[in-house]
Amino acid sequence: MRLLCSTGAFSRHPDRCEPSTVAEGIRALGADGIEAIFYTPWYDAIDTAARELRATGASIPVLHTEKSIGSLASSPAPEDHERAAELLRANCHLATALGARTLVLHLWSQPDTEESVATAVATLPRLLDVTEEHGLDLSVETIWRVTSTPLPAIHASLAADPRTRVTLDTEFLGNHGELEEAIADDALWESGAVDHVQIKDFAGSMTDDAGRRKYLHPGQGTLDLAGFMRGLRSRGYGGTVSLEASGVVDARTVDYDRIRQSLTMISSWMD
Repeated sequence: MRLLCSTGAFSRHPDRCEPSTVAEGIRALGADGIEAIFYTPWYDAIDTAARELRATGASIPVLHTEKSIGSLASSPAPEDHERAAELLRANCHLATALGARTLVLHLWSQPDTEESVATAVATLPRLLDVTEEHGLDLSVETIWRVTSTPLPAIHASLAADPRTRVTLDTEFLGNHGELEEAIADDALWESGAVDHVQIKDFAGSMTDDAGRRKYLHPGQGTLDLAGFMRGLRSRGYGGTVSLEASGVVDARTVDYDRIRQSLTMISSWMD
C-alpha cells in the first residue's frame, strides 16, 4: 500500500481552491504522495493548475475528478451524458499532465433515485471509453446513497463494464454500515477492482449541528479504521490509500500538525 494525502485536507471550495493555494498546501505539508482534487474553477485554468502542482515536486498518482460529472451522468438527458464525457476529458488532460494514473469519480449525485443511479451506471461505459483513450483508470467511489447503499451500485457498475475500478471511502461506507461488509465482500475482491481507498472517520452524521459538512480525522469518530486496514492487508490490497479528513480551520488557517498526526496513524496501520 502507498499512503497519500488528499488536497482536500488543506483546501476547500470556494475560498481555498486556487491552484497556487493548493500548491502552497502541498509544500507546507511536505507529503511524498498526493491525491489532487479537480475544483470547478480549474476548467478555465488547467495549464496553470498543472504547472503549479508539478512545481511542488510531489508525486500525484491520483486525481479526484470534478463532482458535477456524476450529476450529468445521472441526468435523464442524453446531452448531459455527452457533457459529462467532455468534462471528464478535461480532467484526463490534467491527470496526464500531473502523471496521475487513477481518476476517482462520484458517479451519481444526491438526492439519488434508483432511476438516476441506473442511468449513471448505463452512462459509465461512455466515461470509461474517455479514460481508456488517455490510458487512465476510472475508479467509482462508494459515495453515500439516499434510496439505497453504495455497494449495490458498485456491483452494478462492475457488471456494466469490467473496466470499472473501485474506490472505497470509509466514511460513506460507515454511514451505511457497509465498512466491514466491503472487506467481507468476496465478489468485490475477486474482481480485483479496488484500486484506491479514502480514509476519514464517522460519528453518526456527516454534518455538524448547524448542518455544515464535517470531515473527521481517524480517532474522532466510531469507525474501526485500524481493523479496516487489517482487512485490506488480509485481502492483499496493494493500492493507494489517502487521508481525506480536513485540517482547514478557516480561509486563512490550516492545522498541518493535525493532518500529519493522522497520516502517521494511518501509516502505522499499514505495517
